[in-house]
Amino acid sequence: MDYPRLFERVSAHPRGFGVDETYQSVAAFVNGCDGGNSWQLLNGFREWLVMELGYGSNLPWQGLVLKLALPDRERTSIYEALEPQVDEVVRAKLFELLEEFWRFRESCGLERIYFDYREFLGKDLRA
Repeated sequence: MDYPRLFERVSAHPRGFGVDETYQSVAAFVNGCDGGNSWQLLNGFREWLVMELGYGSNLPWQGLVLKLALPDRERTSIYEALEPQVDEVVRAKLFELLEEFWRFRESCGLERIYFDYREFLGKDLRA
């Protein structure tokens, strides 16, 4: 399956895929696609997001997307209902980040993401 294309279509018409027009629903759909692929579809996505944000290695990818989409908000929870305009911004950011991630992973490889993430954390995992 061409997941980048699927996510592009879901972004444009979420209801056509049985997904409510909320960040929580769209994120659950994306997470379900990952689960349906033995949790391999989004390999490296969370690590890539942590490096994009500059912190947050303790957060799930859903929370990292919120922080990248709403950098001026002090507290943002993946369980918090968002105002419709804010929710739209966060959903758009999710799909933008997924697209950027696919391009990076295709051009540089998953190994590069994990190597950079290890360097980002400042740990030598070979020890």
